[in-house]
Amino acid sequence: DGDSSEGEGDGDSSDGEGDARSGDESERESDPGTDSSEDEHIDRNRVGGVPMAWYRDEEHIGYDEHGERIKRREGNPDAMDALVARSADPSAWRTLYDEKNDEHIVLSREEIGMIQRIRKGAMPHAEVDPYPEWEDTFHYEGGPLSSAPEPKRRFIPSKWEAQKVVKLVRALRHGWIKNEKKEAEKPRGPYLIWDEGGDEETTRAANGLAYIPAPKAKLPGHEESYNPPDEYLPTEEERAALQLVDDDDRPDYVPQRFGSLRHVPAYGQFIHERFERCLDLYLCHRKRKSRIHMDPKDLLPKLPKPRELRPFPCQSGMVYEGHAAPVSALGADSTGQWLASCDRAGVVRVFEVSTARCVHAWRLATVDAFSDVCTCLAWNPRLPVLAVGVGASVFLLATETGPAEARAEAAELLGAGDGGADEDAGGEKGGLCSWEEGLPEGCSGAADPSSGEGDGSGGGADRYAAIRVRCKHAVSSVAWHFRGDYFVHTAPAGASASVLVHQLSRRSSQNPFRKNKGRVSAACFHPSKPFLFVATQHHVRCYNLLKQSLAKKLMPGSSGVSCMAVHPGGDNLVVGTVDSRVSWFDMDLSTKPYKALRAHSGGVRSVAFHPRLPLLASCADDGAAHVLHGRVFDDLLQSALIVPLRVLRGHATNKGEGVLACAFHPRQPWLFTAGVDNAVSLWVE
Repeated sequence: DGDSSEGEGDGDSSDGEGDARSGDESERESDPGTDSSEDEHIDRNRVGGVPMAWYRDEEHIGYDEHGERIKRREGNPDAMDALVARSADPSAWRTLYDEKNDEHIVLSREEIGMIQRIRKGAMPHAEVDPYPEWEDTFHYEGGPLSSAPEPKRRFIPSKWEAQKVVKLVRALRHGWIKNEKKEAEKPRGPYLIWDEGGDEETTRAANGLAYIPAPKAKLPGHEESYNPPDEYLPTEEERAALQLVDDDDRPDYVPQRFGSLRHVPAYGQFIHERFERCLDLYLCHRKRKSRIHMDPKDLLPKLPKPRELRPFPCQSGMVYEGHAAPVSALGADSTGQWLASCDRAGVVRVFEVSTARCVHAWRLATVDAFSDVCTCLAWNPRLPVLAVGVGASVFLLATETGPAEARAEAAELLGAGDGGADEDAGGEKGGLCSWEEGLPEGCSGAADPSSGEGDGSGGGADRYAAIRVRCKHAVSSVAWHFRGDYFVHTAPAGASASVLVHQLSRRSSQNPFRKNKGRVSAACFHPSKPFLFVATQHHVRCYNLLKQSLAKKLMPGSSGVSCMAVHPGGDNLVVGTVDSRVSWFDMDLSTKPYKALRAHSGGVRSVAFHPRLPLLASCADDGAAHVLHGRVFDDLLQSALIVPLRVLRGHATNKGEGVLACAFHPRQPWLFTAGVDNAVSLWVE
C-alpha cells in the first residue's frame, strides 16, 4: 500500500503544491510566539470540544473568532457520490474531509510521505536520525574515583558473619547438616526381563504405579512325564469316559507311559500351546491403570434452572381469529399495541394486541401470476407503515395506527412522488422495479372487516395511502433498515436480481450485487451498523455497505437455510435450516456455528430474537415453538449462554406443515405464533 500510494503521489505532482490545501489558506497564519505544531492548521471554527452532532440539523456549523456564524458549505458525500468523485478527481485519493471546519483538505507530498513512514514504523520526519552515533564525552585519566578515607568496617571482623559461622558449626555437630559425598552411580549392567525381585526402579512405572510382570507358563508335573507313576495312569474305563466328554472339558494331555525317551512322539498340541502363550504375553497388562469412575451426568454443563431465568412465555394467552387460509407471516409494531398478519390468500389483517379486535384488513389480489400468495411482512421501525410481500410485488401500506403526527408523516410519504421507474446501481435504466401509488384493481381495504368493504369491491381502498413496488419475480422475504428509510427484499428466482434495496423517500430501487453466489433465501440489515446479511442455501454472507466489500462469510454446515435473525447487539446471528437445525453464530469467535440445536423434528420456518430481553424463539413444521434463553455477555472472554426454556404446542399440523412464523412482542415477554391452522396465538408469561 505504501509503495502504491507513493507512486500515485508522484504521478499527481502536476496538481501543484498550491492545491495542497483547499479552503481559506490565507486565514491560517502561524502564531510567531509559539512553536506548537497545531498552529500550522488553525481552526476557523471556535466551538471548542462541543460535539458536531449538535449542529447536524442547523444551517451553520459553529462560530469563528469574531463570534460570527459559519455557514455550512458542503457535507461529507455518501458512498456512491464518493465513488464518482474518486473516479473524476485525480487528487481524490489524498483528500480528507474536515467535519469541524466543513472543508476538504488535500494532503501534500511531504505529508503523504510522513504517513507512509509512520505505517512502516519509521520516524515521521526523514531528516531525524533515531540512532545517532554515540559520542563518549567522559575520559578517565586514572586515580581513585573518590578521595574519602577507607571505612573502619574494612579492618574489623564482622560480628554478623561470626554469628552465621557459629550456627553452621552447631548444625554440623548435631548432624543437621550432613557432609557426605555421594557415590558415583555405577553404570547398569545386564538384567533379567522377567525378574520378579529386581530393583525398585525397574518394578515401578514412571507414574509410581506397581508394575505387573508377565504371566509365567505352568511347569510340567508327574502326569506329563514319559514314565509317570502308576497312580497317574488312567484305567481303560477312565479312557473310555474321556472320549465321551466335550472337547472344551476334555484335558489337553492324557498321561501315558513309554519305554524310553526316544520312543516319545512329537507333541500334537505344541503349536496351539505356543500360540496361546503368545496371546497371554501380548494381551496381558504390563501396568496397573487406575480407572476414573464418573457419572455421565457430571459431564453435562451446569445450566441454570428455567425458573431462575424468568420472565419468558410459557402459556397460551389469546387467539386471534379471522383468517381463512394458513397464516404465513406476522409481526408487531414498535409500540407493541398492534399486530399484523397475512395469509396465503392475500389477506392482511391488523389486530389490537390487548383485545384481539381486527381494526384493519386488506385483500391484496393482484393480476400477476402470484396473486394468491402472501409470503412475508415487516413493520417500519419508525412509522406506521407495513411492507407486505404478495406474489411479485411489495405493498407499502399506511396502517393509520399510532400518534397523529406519525400517521400524517406516513400518509404524506406514501402519497407524494412521481411513481416512475427506478434506476439500477450503475445508473442505467434497468427496469428493476416500478413504483405505483394506490392499490391496484382487485385490491381492497376496510377499517371494519365486518362491514363488507373488504369483499373485493374496492370501495375502501382509496382511504388508505399505499404504494405498490412491482418486481419481476416472486418475493420471499422483506426487512427494514433500522432508520426506516430503506428496505430490502429477496426473490430466489431472480438470479442476479435476487436482492434489491429500496429507498422509500426517493422511491428508488437498486441492485447491490451483479451476481449472487447461490440461491438467496433471506436478507436483513444489521441493527446498528451499515452491514447487510444475505443468506443462501449453504452460506450466510455479511457485506459492508460503506466499503462495498465482503466482511465475513458464515458456514452453517447444512444445506437449505430457510430463515435467520440478528441479535440486537449485532455480534450474534441465528440461522434456521430445513434439516431441523438451529445454528447460533458468534461472529467475533468463528465463522462456524458456536452451538447447533437439533430439538425440532421438522424443518425450521422462522427464528426471532426479543428486542430487549435475552430470549430466542424458533418454530418448525413439527407444530412446536421452542423458547430459549440466549444471553450475550459484555465480556469478550465469556461465551453466550443458551438454555432451553419451554416447548409451546398449540397449533395443528397439516400435510407436513406446522408453525409457519413467530415474533416477539417488542416490550413484553410475549410470543406470537402463526400456524397452518389459520390461527394466530399469543403466548404470555
